Amino acid sequence: IAGYSKAMMMWKIDNAINQYTHIIQGMLENQMSLRSLPHQHIGPLLQEMGIIPENWTIEGLNIYDNMGNYLRIYTNHNNEKTMTLGIAIGGSKYHKNNESQQICTAILRDFVQPLHATIYFAFLDRNGASYTTWEGDNTYVSSLNPKTDKYIRDMTPTEINQACQTCNDTENSCAVMLYF
Repeated sequence: IAGYSKAMMMWKIDNAINQYTHIIQGMLENQMSLRSLPHQHIGPLLQEMGIIPENWTIEGLNIYDNMGNYLRIYTNHNNEKTMTLGIAIGGSKYHKNNESQQICTAILRDFVQPLHATIYFAFLDRNGASYTTWEGDNTYVSSLNPKTDKYIRDMTPTEINQACQTCNDTENSCAVMLYF
């Protein structure tokens, strides 16, 4: 039974990664119109466009995937016109953090890292207490420090595991934020 449970969890994680990828692809296909919007949450708009999976739950501005992680998706309009996808792992009313480290690792390794050429930057927020930031290849920041800045394309499995290790408790939540 333990092997079946582990395989089922891996299937759920892989399925979620595929669905996150579908959302990013849909946003990129429509980026001209989305980037022209004022700063706002665009989850309901993406749902109307058919980009959000039909079997996910939407409550107000929160979008819950099949694993109970919630997503917030919005456009930014400070000095740049970017789009943001945030995935809160655990800490939600649906998720009990039992697999948070495993989910975080899969998101960084199988979702974020392959998108390094598209992402401006990504960060892992641990309940607002600490952050780990990585720069993408498609950066708009002109003040990069090559000696200290970490890049998404260069993340090692050890670095990913260390970053996600702090997500594995029942007190805190972790969120992966992508700006692209």
